[in-house]
Amino acid sequence: MQNISQIMCVIDPTTTAQPAMQRAAWLAGKTGAEIELFICYYNEYLSDGRLGNYPSLENAQEDILGGLKRRLELLAEPLRESGLVVKTTAVWDHPLYEGIVRHAAAVGADVVLKDTPPPFGNLARAPDEHRLEPDSIVRRATLAGEATRRSGKSGLCRRN
Repeated sequence: MQNISQIMCVIDPTTTAQPAMQRAAWLAGKTGAEIELFICYYNEYLSDGRLGNYPSLENAQEDILGGLKRRLELLAEPLRESGLVVKTTAVWDHPLYEGIVRHAAAVGADVVLKDTPPPFGNLARAPDEHRLEPDSIVRRATLAGEATRRSGKSGLCRRN
């Protein structure tokens, strides 16, 4: 097995169940790897001056990211209590799948884990933008990983 030291786990902010986080915890327990719980978020109405370019829009973005960061910290608590090393990151980026790949490449994630909501779940609960297919992310992350490996940093991404 390849040496795994950094696991990036993409958290779905639209649901409470986080199976990818459970898999990340299991893998980290087996390998001693560090986990990063990660949320990539975007709202078109609070970006790109669509409603104007006001400081209040930046404040709204910061407030949303702050709330997401607090949620990640709550998710991280039980993992830390079990002895795992866990970091949390929330970013504003678009499109979401590219933000995930950019972050995975930037931190040198050895493994990226992400869930897909059930196909017949409540489709009205979140915009389609937040439903990222793992295959799409893995393809892009693999390309980013190839470029990263050429530069000497780890960037391997695996399917979950």
